Amino acid sequence: MLFVGIDERLSIKDEILLTIRRHVQNGPFRRESGGVLIGRELIEGNLVVVEHMTSPMPRDRRGRHFFDRRDASHVVFYNELNKDECIYAYIGEWHTHPERSPEPSVKDLRNWSRIRGEDFARSVQYHAIAGTYEIGFWAFGPADKQVSLMARRKWGDLGL
Repeated sequence: MLFVGIDERLSIKDEILLTIRRHVQNGPFRRESGGVLIGRELIEGNLVVVEHMTSPMPRDRRGRHFFDRRDASHVVFYNELNKDECIYAYIGEWHTHPERSPEPSVKDLRNWSRIRGEDFARSVQYHAIAGTYEIGFWAFGPADKQVSLMARRKWGDLGL
C-alpha cells in the first residue's frame, strides 16, 4: 500500500497493515499495542519501503492509554535482520490509540523526539498511529524535529 505525502512516499506491505489492524483497540478492555517499523530507503523514486515490523513483546508496558516499548526483543529482531547484510533501517514506530481518528499525544511527540535524537542515520522518521476507524502516518524530522501529518486512511478504504 502506497502512502504519498508532500515530499515523500511510503510503501507498506499489506501483511504489516493487516497485523496492525488486528491490534486495533475495538473493545473497551483492549490495551494499546505497538512496535517498530523496519525497511529500506530506495534512492530511486524517493521511496521508503516498510518490509518488517515488530509486535508487542512480553516486557513491553501496555495499558488502555499507553504503550511503552521496553522489551529488548525489538532490537534483537532488527539486529537479526541485519546480521549478514546491513540493508534494513529503522523507519519509525507504530502503536494504537483507543479513538476513531488518532492524533499524536504529548507523550507520543516526546517519545518521537527522544528517538529522533538517538537515530542519526535517517533524515526523516515515519510513525503510525492506528485508531479504530483509520490509521495515520506522521513524518518527523529532520533537523528541526518538525512533525507533520503525511497521510490518513480509513481502514475500510485499504481493501485489506
